[in-house]
Amino acid sequence: MSTTILSTLGHTDPPTAELRSHFARVFDRISEGVLAREEQRVLPYEQVGWLKEAGFGRVRIPREHGGFGASLEQLAVLLIDLGAADSNLVQAWRGHIGFVEFVLSHANEDYRTFWLAELATGVMVGNAESERTGHFATPATHIHDAQEVPDGAELTGTKYYSTGSIYADWIFVSAADRRGCGSGTGPGTDAAQPPLVSAQVRRDHPAWTSRTTGTASASA
Repeated sequence: MSTTILSTLGHTDPPTAELRSHFARVFDRISEGVLAREEQRVLPYEQVGWLKEAGFGRVRIPREHGGFGASLEQLAVLLIDLGAADSNLVQAWRGHIGFVEFVLSHANEDYRTFWLAELATGVMVGNAESERTGHFATPATHIHDAQEVPDGAELTGTKYYSTGSIYADWIFVSAADRRGCGSGTGPGTDAAQPPLVSAQVRRDHPAWTSRTTGTASASA
């Protein structure tokens, strides 16, 4: 029950007009040059940075935890506004948006506490879950714990459709340990920082119509 309260009822929604006004200037800047970025396939690292600085990644985080405390309906309004400026960026943030909702409804209080604090700093979380196996139940990506790897835990494997992860500070990844079990405090999922796991995110889907979303494969 407490997690449901945190996710949907633990705050009073800020006025939608104030939220739209806060992000309007950033969205206007993003709209400049959007056609050239699309035609020349210029990845919007700078524009993602503007969104991070404006706090877009913490829109749904409760205000008592350092966010804006917006409702899902208000997030949808902001996504429509962002999509009008650059629809690719809406897609690029989908992994982050999903992860925030995962954290808000997570049953483990320590997990929620850690990630709410981390998300409040403005970081962006990407995703690395899809594989060629066709389902999540038996991931081919494996985590080797500290007993197997002298320098600590290590991930090995390749993920696909890792939209937005090329811009991310953290990557939410599903993996199995040597017993075939899920790793981390989630159901076979946890997050890792790319520099710490030597992750490589490749923009290797140039033929797709969503040319600047960062849809790519991620290897560790």
